[in-house]
Amino acid sequence: MLIKSIGGKAQQVPELLAMCPLEIQTYFEPFAGSAALFWELKRQDLIRGSVLNDRNRLLMDVYRAAQNCPHELAKALDDMRTLRGREPFEGMRAQLNAFMAPQIPVGGRPDLSLVDRASYVLYLNRRTFNGLLDRKSTRLNSSHG
Repeated sequence: MLIKSIGGKAQQVPELLAMCPLEIQTYFEPFAGSAALFWELKRQDLIRGSVLNDRNRLLMDVYRAAQNCPHELAKALDDMRTLRGREPFEGMRAQLNAFMAPQIPVGGRPDLSLVDRASYVLYLNRRTFNGLLDRKSTRLNSSHG
């Protein structure tokens, strides 16, 4: 699993697998979340093609970066290994929130590459309690650890 997600289906994967056909030409997942079932189907080589989607743009950025620039994403995450504490957490959260803001704040939208966005999301996800997004908005929550 690449990312933790509230309401993820990881616990139900064995039950869901039992209901799946032995081969899937194209797997469609409209609410990807952690994509637990997708990853297991892929691991077992049961799918030929796939289309993943989620309302959360930042989550989809994580999957795009993992697919299109995995080495750059791995390097960015490796560079973050030593970051600890409130300051880097709040800095990344603020940059992602400004990037996702519906109205461009004074000074403009931060210039965050796909790899920056994906690595920030993964960093924050590993250090939050009970998930990454506040379900009532698209803003990243303030819970951290």
